[in-house]
Formats: sequence, structure tokens, C-alpha cells
Amino acid sequence: MRLFKYELKKNILRISVLLLLLALVLVNAYKQYETAKFLGESGIATGVQYKSDLGRPMYEAFKGELSTEKLEEIKSYHEKMGELIHSGDFKPTNESDDRFYSGFAMGDFNESSRTIDRMMYAYTYPNLMIELKERANENIAFYEGRSDYEVRKNRLVAELYIGRKINVYGNYGAFKLYFDYEFSTLVIIVMLIYAFATSFTNEKATGTDRIIRSCHRGKSVYLTKHAVMLLYIFISVVLFTLLDVVRFCSFYDGTFINQPLYAIEEYKYTPFNITILGAIILSTFVKLIALSFVGELVFVISSFTKNAGLAIALSFASAGAVILISERIPSVFSPLSLVNAESWLKDPQFINILGQPVLSFFVQLIFAVVITIALAIICYLKTAYKKKEKRI
Repeated sequence: MRLFKYELKKNILRISVLLLLLALVLVNAYKQYETAKFLGESGIATGVQYKSDLGRPMYEAFKGELSTEKLEEIKSYHEKMGELIHSGDFKPTNESDDRFYSGFAMGDFNESSRTIDRMMYAYTYPNLMIELKERANENIAFYEGRSDYEVRKNRLVAELYIGRKINVYGNYGAFKLYFDYEFSTLVIIVMLIYAFATSFTNEKATGTDRIIRSCHRGKSVYLTKHAVMLLYIFISVVLFTLLDVVRFCSFYDGTFINQPLYAIEEYKYTPFNITILGAIILSTFVKLIALSFVGELVFVISSFTKNAGLAIALSFASAGAVILISERIPSVFSPLSLVNAESWLKDPQFINILGQPVLSFFVQLIFAVVITIALAIICYLKTAYKKKEKRI
């Protein structure tokens, strides 16, 4: 009878975890929709309420390989629409006209203006990098003999932006939304706490933790639980990364995922000379480290508590406190700030380490790894380490 009750309890727990996961996935899907609705580009989104896709026909006509001919064509069309609108014969109407991409002359005039701006960004990007390198060289000349650190930093800047160019025109709204999207990580943290907050609590409550250590099984139990936790984090992060990218690409064009990260205008000064796909993979890896920190924090709390409810409550409180603290301290000392890829992908930030300029991202990453290892050691000492008894 006891065995039956135990198995029933385990099955109910498994079902509840699955139901919670399903509910959070649905909430995340709605949050993705809301993010695209309120923060995405207007005029080109599809499937988002209150977002018109009137600009998409023109976008589909001009997207792809960038050329002088294509740029001249859209400029000529923009001038043509301007002349038509300002002519005495033009009469605005609410009826759509097949002669225009959007169905309306005014709509085409406005959308062609935006298209020209986006194409010009891509077309003139190499000139922007040349200007940046010239400013860096001017700074090098100015700081020569005054500050070795500034000289090294500007030399690094000049090297980071060599040989950059954009060969295609495309819309990158999906990826802009993805890199700044954090809600799916919050979902993973909730599930992480719910699944692992009591990992060591029950053993402490029943005293079996001492038995496990006395039988020299503490290390294997410790490693097994950590392996399961890390596997959960890996599967969750990969799963939600795919869900987020696919979902945002359903609203915006995801065709140009293999283009350079700096093809996104907001990321023009990114220090990473990688593709958008490479940035997604890198941000996924970084997210794994940030969530491993949370997992170790949950394990440490579990190793110090004997009550399951208290362990869960403390885990949620600690996670909330870490999130709040992350917003008030330098990001370099905040492992959880790594979750927002935009914060470290967008612009270069350097730290002076013994006179050498180092991207703050690398320092932040190393700090996150070190503090995660420190928490893992504390958990090991509390749950698996057995002191040797002195023999008299």
C-alpha cells in the first residue's frame, strides 16, 4: 500500500510538472505575440493584430542582393510617387489600386522612403567603418605618449571593424525582437526551481544524506543530480530558443539569418564579426551558463534546508533578489544580465585590465563561470564531501 501511494505521488508530480510546462509554453507564445505587436516594426509584420503588412509587397520586390541598379530603381519610384501625389490630378481614395505595391500611392511613397533608408544603410556601411577607423587612428595619434591603454583600445577598435560590408537588403525584425526577449528564460527559471528546489531537501529531512555519505555514495549522487539539472537546462534552452526564433520569424522575414550581425542597423557597432545565426548560437551558449548559475544557487539552497516548501520559497525569493540586484549593479558582476543578448551584443564595452582593453563581455562570462563553480563547490561540500575520521 505504501509503495502504491509513493508511486501515485510520483506520477502526480510528473503530470503536474508537464502541465505546468505546457501552461508556461502557451503563456510564452502569447508573450511572443505581444512583443511583436507592441515592439515590432509596423507595416511589414504578418499575423500580428493591428500591424499592417502593406509594406511587405514592396519589401518582397526589393529584398535580396544589393545593387546600384536596385537602389536607383527604388529612388526613381519614390520620386515618381512624389510627383504623382503633388500633381493636380491626384485624388486620394480609400479604394486599393493594383498599380501600387501597397495599393495606395501615399503608402508607396512612405514605404519607398523607408526602403531607401534601409538600403542606404547597407550600401554605405563600409564608409561608416572607414570613418570609424579614421577616428580610431586620430585617437591613437592623440593618446600616443599620454595613455597606453587608450592607444591599445583604439588599435583594437580599428582591428575589430576591418573588412566589413553588407551585400543584401533584408528585414531583421525577427532577430531584433529575439535578442531582446527574456520571458522564455523566466519560464525556464520557474521550471528549474519547481523541478530541482527539493533535490537535497528530502534526504536531509530523513537523514539519508548522512547514510549516503557514509556509504561513499555522496559523490555519485551529487554528480547524477547535477548531470540531470544541466541536461534539463540544455534541453530547455535549446527548445525555447527554437520556439522563440521560429515564432518571431513567423511575424517577420527570417530568410537572412546567415547575414552578418551588423546587417541589423541597431547592431552596426557590434564587436562580434559573426552571422546572425552565429549570434543566436553564442547567445544560447551564454544563456546556458547564466542558467547554470541559477541551478547551482537552487541546489545550494536545497542542500541547506530540510523543508520542501521552504526550499521552494527561498529559491524563488533568491532568484527574484538576483534579478533585482542585476539591474542595480554593473553588468560585469551580474551573471543573469547575460540572458539579454542585446546588452552585450550591440555595442563594444571595454574594461581596463592591467592596461589591456578587454571586452567586458568576456570578463562577465568568466565571472559567471567562476561564481557558478564556487556555488557547485559549496553544494559538494555540503552534500557529498565526507570528512575523514581521525584514528586514535
